[in-house]
Amino acid sequence: MTEGHLWAVRPGQVLAAGAVAAILDFALACAIGFGVRGVIAPAKVLQGIASGAIGPDVAAEGGWRIWAAGAVLHFTIALIWAAIYAVSTRRIAPIRALRLGLGPARSGLLFGFVVWAAMRFLVVPLSHARSGPLVFSGVLVAMVTGHMLLVGLPIALISERR
Repeated sequence: MTEGHLWAVRPGQVLAAGAVAAILDFALACAIGFGVRGVIAPAKVLQGIASGAIGPDVAAEGGWRIWAAGAVLHFTIALIWAAIYAVSTRRIAPIRALRLGLGPARSGLLFGFVVWAAMRFLVVPLSHARSGPLVFSGVLVAMVTGHMLLVGLPIALISERR
């Protein structure tokens, strides 16, 4: 492989990484919702995601349009995270050096933590979505660990495939 090829961002890999991360993150959200509340429908998870863009009052109406909006928004966000990983680890020298030093698995786990923190402290607070207080609990551990294993790791591993 040429040096230029190592820097190449492959759109198909970004798309695949984002799709896998979106599906696994959605499964995580459903599992955590089930574990905390006993029962939660996947449609309610999508409704919650849509509420970030359209507000909780409108999202509360539910229906297939709200659920579809939540699904599109969720996949779009996952694709953006996959693109951020792929581009930043190839084009930004300090991040590329960190990725090369850690390897794909460890850099993916670190990236998953970054995704969780950015979503928790930047994206969700800037949206219309409601988020509860940050309390150390099994749910918090599951969310952080889940993002590391089910979002960051697959994005890194799929993005690194040659």
